[in-house]
Amino acid sequence: MIDPQALILIQVICIITGTAGLAWGLMAYPLKIAPKASAFYALANFCVVTGIILVTFRGEYSNIVVWNGADLIVLTGFYLLRLATQKLFKLQVTIKTDIVLLAISFVAGLFFPPLESSNYALGIIFSLSAITAFSLLSLDLFHCARKVTSYFGAIFLIFPIASLTCVFIYRAGHLLLNEEGIAPFISVTTHAALPMLWFYMLLALLVNCSMIGCAITYLIFKVRKLADTDPLTELYNRRATLRLINSYTVKHPQDEYGLLLLDLDFFKLINDEFGHDAGDKALLTTANVLKANLAKKDIACRFGGEEFLVFLPNKSQSQTEYFATKLIENLRLAEVKYNSHVFNLTASCGVCHVAVPTTIEQALKQADIAMYRAKASGRNCLCFAKDNHNANISSPLAASSKVD
Repeated sequence: MIDPQALILIQVICIITGTAGLAWGLMAYPLKIAPKASAFYALANFCVVTGIILVTFRGEYSNIVVWNGADLIVLTGFYLLRLATQKLFKLQVTIKTDIVLLAISFVAGLFFPPLESSNYALGIIFSLSAITAFSLLSLDLFHCARKVTSYFGAIFLIFPIASLTCVFIYRAGHLLLNEEGIAPFISVTTHAALPMLWFYMLLALLVNCSMIGCAITYLIFKVRKLADTDPLTELYNRRATLRLINSYTVKHPQDEYGLLLLDLDFFKLINDEFGHDAGDKALLTTANVLKANLAKKDIACRFGGEEFLVFLPNKSQSQTEYFATKLIENLRLAEVKYNSHVFNLTASCGVCHVAVPTTIEQALKQADIAMYRAKASGRNCLCFAKDNHNANISSPLAASSKVD
């Protein structure tokens, strides 16, 4: 017979998780806030509610549905939390692994009859499975949260999930090692289980708050990323790049660095001959060449139109020159394929190496002047600021020579 106070707490837990499921459902449809992740979060809550309701019938029925089935549904809800988190942060989905783990748990439970006498064994199996689910979820969540927030922010977000992991470790430990004090842990429908039910109720609320916190954190990160990146090339935009460069020069005022300002040659001709879609393909090709050649700390951005800016922190003049020469050469070798047409790109590049404290505005002006000198020198070359050191990569490779 289920304890009346335990029944009330179970009902409260069901109300909390059920309401959370409805809230996540509204976020998925019609609000469409991270719809796939929100839908899985909603389904996870509904699975937990369904499983808990089935557990309350164990005193009346002795069948596989209210025993093994209830545990399986609740564990499915736990793993759906992990799937939702993977969808939210666009991680590689591990659904096959999760299904295997669920199947192992279910098959292990089938070795014990659906009776009160199996509570002890089924409790251990359920606890071990829950530990596995929440440990994996904690690792996924921490890994993702570290990309969008600070270390302590990530710890704060995973705290409820990590707490649930600890609760089930504690439960499994008592079931395995403390035979005399297992009453509060062996069943959630007894009076002895009231402290655990209060704790479960609190964690049910905190876990959903944590998941909402993750969704909000990810959305803020996404908005920030959209504000800082060029939508076509997915490079940094001008505003974000200048902010990052200013931040670097303030923190490292004595460091030397290189600036490259590139302007694609004959870009207007590509647009006029083939249309703006071909021009977009040329910009994307340039962005891909930049990404392929950048070191981890280097920054590239679409500075405007067909202009690109590259910031090379802590680079000597010889390193800057080598990188610029290699970049112009690699860009020249990259082919742009649009419909049945294939053409190559060239760029005029102005290079400014800063070895003494200089404002970013002055450095950019020098790079801009050098870039126009490169264009005046026949294009498909690079020029250095403040000197006459020009490096012709080859004879000017006009895009018009292949755009016909």
